[in-house]
Amino acid sequence: MDSPAPAPPLTDTALRGSGVAPWRRHADAIVLAYRRGWPIHRIRARYGPRDSDLYRLLRERGVPTRKAARSAEHGPLPASDVLAGAYRAGATKTALAELHGVSRTTISDRLREAGSILRTPSENALLHHRADWEHLLPEILAAARAGHTNTRIRATYPISLRQLRRLRADHALTTPAQQKDPEPT
Repeated sequence: MDSPAPAPPLTDTALRGSGVAPWRRHADAIVLAYRRGWPIHRIRARYGPRDSDLYRLLRERGVPTRKAARSAEHGPLPASDVLAGAYRAGATKTALAELHGVSRTTISDRLREAGSILRTPSENALLHHRADWEHLLPEILAAARAGHTNTRIRATYPISLRQLRRLRADHALTTPAQQKDPEPT
């Protein structure tokens, strides 16, 4: 007796009509690729599952995600107010994210929860540029008190005009132009 003819292979079109996602037939290969360390974008390009479908498959198969492993490595994320304190003290979102093994988006969300106003990239640059001149603060203040112009101070010290203006305002120091008597009317 002849054996029955093999069924034709399921095509993507046949799978779509059957209600089964085309990538499902590669579920074992997807799990194996993930366990071997393939990046998610590479698995997505090769087999086609959306990220949410991929993570659901991994949960169904009992595979721990790398994200969960990173979080376990770093311990639980501190409270929002603790993160906000570190951020106000000068830590960047990227540094906090790397320290705690989470994304910058997670850090941003937690900072907003704590009521922090997030810095722009240029404000971050200014903040970290301050480390270049902060040790020179007494000299900069002495030059400002001596009546030096902003241009002269900036030519001598690595400080931005914005920072210098803020420094003058914080210390109630005026520029030579502000010291001139107003013209009589």
